[in-house]
Amino acid sequence: MNTGTIKATFANNLKSYRSIKGYSQKQLADMFGIKRSSLGSYEECRALPRVDDFYQIANILRVSMESLINDEINWNSK
Repeated sequence: MNTGTIKATFANNLKSYRSIKGYSQKQLADMFGIKRSSLGSYEECRALPRVDDFYQIANILRVSMESLINDEINWNSK
């Protein structure tokens, strides 16, 4: 899996898991302590978070780090 594929999969999964959890971009960004525009850049496939931030996002969403870059969404992650 190349960086572009990882970035695209992460962007899609982040948006999907955020939606599953019922969070707006602003709500998740506030919980994470970043600007909404920064979260938007992750969801729009323009940037990837640092590893420690990646870990924090997974914890906030209560999903594994692997599930954020895996091709399949776990719809039971409520």
